[in-house]
Amino acid sequence: MDKNKVIELYNSGKTCREIAPLAGVCYDTVHNWLVKAGVNTRKRGPRNRKYPDVKHRAWQRGIERLYGITEAQYTALLEKQGGVCAICKQSPKGRLCVDHVHDATKRVRGLLCKPCNHAVGLLKDSPKAALNLHTYLTQ
Repeated sequence: MDKNKVIELYNSGKTCREIAPLAGVCYDTVHNWLVKAGVNTRKRGPRNRKYPDVKHRAWQRGIERLYGITEAQYTALLEKQGGVCAICKQSPKGRLCVDHVHDATKRVRGLLCKPCNHAVGLLKDSPKAALNLHTYLTQ
């Protein structure tokens, strides 16, 4: 297989690892051909773009494993909060983060946007620190 055919296969969506057996060469050779031809092999984006449900299923498994809730429970909590962050009441650009108690129970408290989730983490889940922050900001 010539190098132009390799470039054509790569541009059609195949990976270097998929092309290598077809070309009868190793992965590194295919990759080197593409780099020497000026093809940017780092610019393709996530592999799961061909399989959009992969990312969603990974998210589902993650919330079940980390927080012990199903997608249905997440959706119910989201509806209960009106589709907004539990702290700032803003609609998120993406999915809301699951906020939970950082102890053995890992009880889910609510859903937060990323900035609020980070703020809670930086305050180390301390109500006293949050109160001190409120006092400071309202001076």
